[in-house]
Amino acid sequence: MAKEVMIITEDDIKEKLVLGESEIATLKFLVANAGVEMDEETKRAFISSRNAKAASIVRLNEFKCWCKKTVDYLDAIFKHAFNVGTYEEFPANVKLKNNGSSHKFKDGAAAIVADTLLKKRLVTKEQLFAVLSVDNIAKASGLKKEKLMEMFPDVIIEEKKSATLIIS
Repeated sequence: MAKEVMIITEDDIKEKLVLGESEIATLKFLVANAGVEMDEETKRAFISSRNAKAASIVRLNEFKCWCKKTVDYLDAIFKHAFNVGTYEEFPANVKLKNNGSSHKFKDGAAAIVADTLLKKRLVTKEQLFAVLSVDNIAKASGLKKEKLMEMFPDVIIEEKKSATLIIS
């Protein structure tokens, strides 16, 4: 399935990718206070000032979202533009970067490799098991992750991911 690309118009670039003086001032305020150690009184003053700038923070977040969409749009457009012709026909300032490759096993080959390494004592069962994930064990067993956690509550732990900031 092709990835949808949002169309960014010239008006979008002129209007949505521009910050006003209020947003610039808010950005400067946020930058000046980023990572600064604060005593309790300074924290209260910062929180009050930050919250008073809520409208500008929302606009900065909209700007951030539009920047991300614009980057995705331009990446897609560039890929299409330079998918035509050969490398030799690119302008001097455009090059291809080899992103390397990844490796995977052919169907069923992982078991053969693991078994061979075990027989040759180049790896132990414990070393192989140490690199398994709960997701991979669930996938291999056909069990849902929740069922595995129910079966092994003392050894499968849940690690919380950090919270995502949502500005609207």
